[in-house]
Amino acid sequence: MENKSTYEIRIAKDKMTAVLSFEAADESVTAEQILGELQKLGVRNGILKDKLGEIIQNKHLYTDYVIAEGLEPTKPFPGKVEYFFQTTKDMKPSVDKDGNVDYKNLSLISNVKQGQLLAKLEPAVQGEPGINILGVPLPPPQVKPVTIKAGKNTVFNETKTELFATKNGMVMLQDGAVMVNDVYQVPNHVGPSTGNINFAGNVIVSGNVLDDFTVTADGDIEVFGVVEGSILKAGGNIVLHSGISGKGRAVLEAGGNLMTKYIEQSTVKVRGNIHSSAILHSTVRCGGSVVVEGKKALISGGKIVSGSYVETNILGSHMGTVTEIEVGVNPVISEEYEELKKALPKVRNELEQIEKVIVLLNKRRELEGNLDEDKQEMYATAIKNKIVLSTRCQKMERDFQKLEEEMNIGTAGEIRINGILYSGTRLTISNVNRTISDDVRSVKFIREGADLKMISI
Repeated sequence: MENKSTYEIRIAKDKMTAVLSFEAADESVTAEQILGELQKLGVRNGILKDKLGEIIQNKHLYTDYVIAEGLEPTKPFPGKVEYFFQTTKDMKPSVDKDGNVDYKNLSLISNVKQGQLLAKLEPAVQGEPGINILGVPLPPPQVKPVTIKAGKNTVFNETKTELFATKNGMVMLQDGAVMVNDVYQVPNHVGPSTGNINFAGNVIVSGNVLDDFTVTADGDIEVFGVVEGSILKAGGNIVLHSGISGKGRAVLEAGGNLMTKYIEQSTVKVRGNIHSSAILHSTVRCGGSVVVEGKKALISGGKIVSGSYVETNILGSHMGTVTEIEVGVNPVISEEYEELKKALPKVRNELEQIEKVIVLLNKRRELEGNLDEDKQEMYATAIKNKIVLSTRCQKMERDFQKLEEEMNIGTAGEIRINGILYSGTRLTISNVNRTISDDVRSVKFIREGADLKMISI
């Protein structure tokens, strides 16, 4: 501190400011004097030279004027991670727009696809150093930079600022790391405690799938317990270690194969093959072969449609239960073919209507020289929709042509009964029908011209 009869200079304890105050009216005080005193006090930085003259000229007694200021260090930015999935799991039922609560859809799984962005990092920025009025550097506060921790089935971009999934599955935060599980495991039953399961990878259920619940997987589904009157849909295979007690309500769909101990009172659609020990009172559509094997291999009641082959030990029932077997036409391909046959004209018509709108707007532009804002927006939307619909239409046409070729190839088809075939059973191979009038044993059926030929085995 420097004392004068007419003014005083004080330096703050933190050495970040120096203030000047006048204690008497003294017109002889100059800026050079003040600068000299500051130098004696060791002030080397942040002196407000441009303001000194104005302060001296317009001074008020006993008023503090800041004449030197240090530079505070800037605060660092630790970085920030933005997650593109739900990082906390709240077991809440879904509510539709009408306020209806669905206690089966609890949104416990955050599904992601391969290549999907999971997290993005805004990198850390270190603080800038400061300096006090004595010229002493002030380092910025130290902070630990925020980072993204990569778990299994994830990959960074080159700058490590974006994290992507390398597999389909469920994304989650575990111990601070982002990971994607391609297998979802249910340790007990699928029911009220789990809600419906909808997963982008494979699903393993240790218990049962209870009545009226749904398991959907892009990959495979494996169930160690019993499937009750529920719905299972898999993009890949379905493996059931027990079986299906469908109660007339169960629906199973597999893009691959189905392996199950038994099928009872269920509706089944499988693109690949089916292996089971019994099929009872069920509707089964199978693109490949249906093989029922084991000591009591039995098909009784319902209808089995297979693309190529059906084999069992026992077919039909001595009680006269109606049992139908049809082979030689792939039911899955046939169904997809019919669906595309109906959908394709609608898409073509929609595309045609959009093209008409584009032509009309182009004509208006030629006549009027330009389009107003609304018409420009309509034109841009029409162009965008045309691109989307054209792509969809082209894909549908390719798929339709491929299905048509597969339909035309067809298969000869065979039905094989290693044990007993009961009377009353209806057999069809490539649209040729036959109803069995008497019980027979150890036979197979093939199509021969317009008839079904029975051959002993």
